Amino acid sequence: MEEFRQNHLNGTAGALSYRARPPHFNDQTCTSCVDIDHEGTDSWRHRKAGAAEVAIVSSHRFAIMHENLDDGEPSLSQIVAKLGPCDLVLVEGYKREPHKKIEIRRNGGHEGPHLSKTDPGIVAVVSDMPQNDESLPVFDINAIDEIADFIEQEMAI
Repeated sequence: MEEFRQNHLNGTAGALSYRARPPHFNDQTCTSCVDIDHEGTDSWRHRKAGAAEVAIVSSHRFAIMHENLDDGEPSLSQIVAKLGPCDLVLVEGYKREPHKKIEIRRNGGHEGPHLSKTDPGIVAVVSDMPQNDESLPVFDINAIDEIADFIEQEMAI
């Protein structure tokens, strides 16, 4: 299974996940730098009391929060190994890991050199502004179907 990275897609990532898929298609998403728990909840109190893992369960879904403690952020391969079988993993974050990526460029966003100049894993650029000097495929940030088609083609799904 290959992983495909999205850098700061925000709403676009969700739109890509919800795009109509063939019945056999299954995808997963992975987002780093997120805290899904909030002060005052039972799960928050359990974690603060020392629980290494806390499960939140309903009849529709469940989530297991694992405290990394001194381990730091797990590698992408460690996270992917915990996911169920799927055809595609959409990843936000993990930009230093060696896998295929889409670089997101927003007007008023990151100031500095574009990642595509130094990272051979970047296969396309998504932006809300023209990218005239880019040699990679460039997509408008709102072109969800075109981006999803590109990902499916790139990953040979």
